[in-house]
Amino acid sequence: MRTVVSTCAALCAALLASAAVADTPRLVRDIYPGAYGSSIISGLTFGGRLYFPATASLPSAPSVGYTNLWSTDRTSTGTALFFEPRPGSSSSIGELVRAGSLFFFFTGDGTLWKSDGTSGGTSALKKFSQPERLVAQGSHVFFFASSSGVTGLWVSDGTAAGTVEVAANQFGGELVTMGGRVYFVGMDSAHGAELWSADATVGSAALVADIAPGTQGSVPKWLTAQGSTLYFLTYGGPSANGGGLWRSDGTSSGTTLVKSLYPSVPAGGVFAEDLAVSQGKLFFRAVSSSAGEEVWVSDGTEAGTVMLADIDPGTANSIPLFFRGFADLGTVTVFAAKSAFTAQDQLWRTDGTSGGTTPIGGWLPDKFWSNGRVAYFASQDQLWTTDGTASGTKFLVDLNPTTGMFPRPLGELDGQLLFSASDGVHGEELWTLDPPGYDAGMPVEPDSGVDAGVPLDAAVDASEPVLDAGSVDAAMVDAAEAIPDAAEEVTSAKEQKGCGCGSAGGSVGFPALALGLAIQAVRRRRSSAR
Repeated sequence: MRTVVSTCAALCAALLASAAVADTPRLVRDIYPGAYGSSIISGLTFGGRLYFPATASLPSAPSVGYTNLWSTDRTSTGTALFFEPRPGSSSSIGELVRAGSLFFFFTGDGTLWKSDGTSGGTSALKKFSQPERLVAQGSHVFFFASSSGVTGLWVSDGTAAGTVEVAANQFGGELVTMGGRVYFVGMDSAHGAELWSADATVGSAALVADIAPGTQGSVPKWLTAQGSTLYFLTYGGPSANGGGLWRSDGTSSGTTLVKSLYPSVPAGGVFAEDLAVSQGKLFFRAVSSSAGEEVWVSDGTEAGTVMLADIDPGTANSIPLFFRGFADLGTVTVFAAKSAFTAQDQLWRTDGTSGGTTPIGGWLPDKFWSNGRVAYFASQDQLWTTDGTASGTKFLVDLNPTTGMFPRPLGELDGQLLFSASDGVHGEELWTLDPPGYDAGMPVEPDSGVDAGVPLDAAVDASEPVLDAGSVDAAMVDAAEAIPDAAEEVTSAKEQKGCGCGSAGGSVGFPALALGLAIQAVRRRRSSAR
């Protein structure tokens, strides 16, 4: 049997000591008492507060929930209903978007609203039919809306008079800002679906480039700006003028093909998606006939556009069916993937090279939120964080080990995370993490069943080399074999209030993945024993 003594000892110590140094989860406010909760799924930090749509009890009928705009300063008394678009009634509220000194949002009836963060400074601008998208460019917001059955591009400066249609045409889909203009996919009878751009001036919308001449067009997707360059993918046909990665400086002559992806994909078209900028590079996922669906990277040149790593060797796909995207942490990028030895998705990191692409743990990562330094994410209905390293990938809290807490990171105030979650008593409500020593008057009691702050690789030797791409799979096999013994020893040690590992020396250089599994096994056992 594989020896796990020193690993177990260090892991036990981390488990026993973590509560004294970890941030403490605290319910900010029970906005909608009962099992359902206030259903908070998004928010915007603005002026030192978090603004978010939430469901609360209707004052005239407490058993009935109604949704409106709330705000918080991370205290219970500072969390309150901010604005009711229709007083006394429920309102569907869309994404909140900041532009200059204001933020904007749509309500379910198609009305565009603006706010300066005060109830008196919140007002309706104009009602639209089928509005979609909402992006900021300086102090303006751009969006699409229908007028007389035709979708047009609109702009608003936060005044009713300054909310005008830039161009009436069959526009729709993505909107991306770059260099004082917005870029989008426009369609007309002569060119089909192609790349267009506009500024805030009425009548300024213009075709950037006719990439695939004819009425079908190149059908650009995944428009992504990096500095003064716009990258996008085309799906307009298997020819030199379509089906690949493109770049544009906003001019027709400056719109060029980076790399055709057709030669390396199965018949039927290019299936590349999810462009994202991180570390000054471009990442995306793509299918190839030899490697299946994997992560690719590009430096903006044909030679520098390559598959990052064949994480799941052969034609199998390493990319999950429901891809969660890429999180930029400055010097590294994190994403979800699986290899041949992991039936479930886990967290990976990359520095943009094949050798620097390694797993760092955290099963089934989902719902990423990043501040550019660290990312928070849900993992098996627990809240985790990562800085892109194994030692910095940590389990934070599980408020409801029995049925799941369903965490959703929302943002930060005063450097502390706000998230929605269910503890099994209050439904999905607003929570925060308080640093050690912080007193907000509503701490979670030590015996409430809340676990907090276990580092994923607490027992990993800091001198242990990072796995290179060639040894990842072998290390996973070693880790998987050692996990049952590690989990059993650690559980026994916890129950005895000591390690109890004996003196049979030796140690195993566990990768972070193995320790993550061991920690989760211990926590599940502890949960079932309660």
